[in-house]
Amino acid sequence: MSIPLSVAAHPRRSPRSLGGNEYIVNATVAPFIVVILGDSAAYGYDQHTIPVLAQIVESSSPDARTASHLGLVAYYPTSASALEAVKRLIADAEALRQGDSRFASLGIGLAEGELVAECDSMGRVSTDRIAPMGGAVNDASSCCRERMRYRDMLQMLQRRLHGNLA
Repeated sequence: MSIPLSVAAHPRRSPRSLGGNEYIVNATVAPFIVVILGDSAAYGYDQHTIPVLAQIVESSSPDARTASHLGLVAYYPTSASALEAVKRLIADAEALRQGDSRFASLGIGLAEGELVAECDSMGRVSTDRIAPMGGAVNDASSCCRERMRYRDMLQMLQRRLHGNLA
């Protein structure tokens, strides 16, 4: 269930107080699956490796995606079909980690939980001004640093959304 919100992005910058603009954000609170592909060795990636990661993220058709100090972050509204896309993304990331030495330290972070996300006029997640935010992003970032922890989360999501371990 999503809850629509209207949030003043800069509440102290009202036209009265500082002469600035007040930005209204159409946001929703909803459950998301968050996947982060980052460098677990903390060296980061460069202009040669980021496009490869971006391509596998894009091929999974996330509802939104961002790049930050965490790595590439993909957001999927929680559903059984989103879980299937996440499983394909993780399989592609694992294959990349095993097949290309530039990605030997590729960390995969996975978490699920409620996020506050900005939406466009059609109700789709938008990252034009702010990325979706909430505890699940932090949890996925933490998971990214622990080599195989994402597998436990994947099994838990599989049980919850599909009712089995297939």
